[in-house]
Amino acid sequence: MKKLLKSLQNLGVEQSTNLDLAKRIRLGNLMSIAGISVGLIVLVYTQLSDWYFNIKLVISLLVASTLIPPILNYFKKTVASRVAYLIICFPCIIYPSIVLGAAFHFQYFLFGMIGLPLMFFGIDLGKKFALWTLLLIIVFIYLQWHFIVFDPLLKVKSSNTHLISFTNDFIALLSIFNQFFWLIKENDIYVNEIKTKSNELAEKNIQLEHFAYIASHDLKEPLRTVDSFVDIIQEEYEDPSNENSNTYFIFIREALNRMSMMINGLLSYSKIGKSGNYQMVDLNNLILEIETDLHQLINQVNASLQINHLPCITCLEVEIRQLFQNLITNAIKFRKEQMTPIIEITHIEMPNYWQFCVADNGIGISPQKHQEIFQMFTKLHLVDVYEGYGIGLAFCKKIVEIHNGKIWVESLLGKGSRFYVTIHKNIKIDEKKNT
Repeated sequence: MKKLLKSLQNLGVEQSTNLDLAKRIRLGNLMSIAGISVGLIVLVYTQLSDWYFNIKLVISLLVASTLIPPILNYFKKTVASRVAYLIICFPCIIYPSIVLGAAFHFQYFLFGMIGLPLMFFGIDLGKKFALWTLLLIIVFIYLQWHFIVFDPLLKVKSSNTHLISFTNDFIALLSIFNQFFWLIKENDIYVNEIKTKSNELAEKNIQLEHFAYIASHDLKEPLRTVDSFVDIIQEEYEDPSNENSNTYFIFIREALNRMSMMINGLLSYSKIGKSGNYQMVDLNNLILEIETDLHQLINQVNASLQINHLPCITCLEVEIRQLFQNLITNAIKFRKEQMTPIIEITHIEMPNYWQFCVADNGIGISPQKHQEIFQMFTKLHLVDVYEGYGIGLAFCKKIVEIHNGKIWVESLLGKGSRFYVTIHKNIKIDEKKNT
């Protein structure tokens, strides 16, 4: 008997089935077996009692229908099996309720069904679970209305009524508690998995940043060696009359400069977030300091910088300075010809974060490039047209993420750009230096 029960429980479970799915399949099989057992007991009771033949026939069909989920599992239709079980539950509850009336409390089994989809399919169902709960509530309300308007189809002695209603209440309550503790356990497993993956990801990020730091730091020395040897070769073999060789040396020098800038950029990128401690910073003063630093560039193009009153926020001051400086510099750099750059900085206070917007009237960005521009060493234009190495916005993205925020852009070609930045409010001020 024990061996048979184990075989029925494992219907649909294969060696390749992952543990989580196998657990849900076994649960469906066990509940089907329990439903079949209860159904057979009820069927025997109806045969021994003076019930109508039609009622006996319908109950027989309901008991037979509970065989469908295990059969589907046998044919490896595991998802269809669990869905079938949820569907079959409705007639198995609604019909006895209509036949016997409200006194037997079959309708309360509906509350014991609320958590079944979460147990069968996981706790991340979202809207589907909300719709399922709404459906159960509607069916329960309908049955309550039915009990008021219509009489039961079958009259049962009062002595049996109390026994059956008490049994149904006990089973429904037991089902609710079972689902409650199941979901608590599932949630703990889910949270632990997230924490484990989060820790693994954090460790990999630390290793990656360390690798970037070591790689960029160690690459500078061989690059300086190459640069020195190019100087030596150029001094020994320079021929003013040979234009081709001079051109080659110019190309080599430019390539070395680009490589040096990229290595420096990678090194700086790996150091983001290690400048100091989180502290309260008045962004109004910070932006004024940036204006002073960029005074020559702003006057050169006659740019207009419009700043609404900004808040004091908890942040890494050096990184936030770099964030706004990069966005302002980009707004000036990617301006339209024969048009005065206008840059506006505004903010909105949300319950949990600050949202800032840096808007300009520049050349704009194609919607297809809105994600790409935040990647390291990504340039949308030739160096001859707009200088730079495609690292500024990648810096901005990392700085914002360190502050538990997000950065995105809204822009169209020729219509200017609006860069949005969120900074979380609840960043704790650390007294220890970030490592």
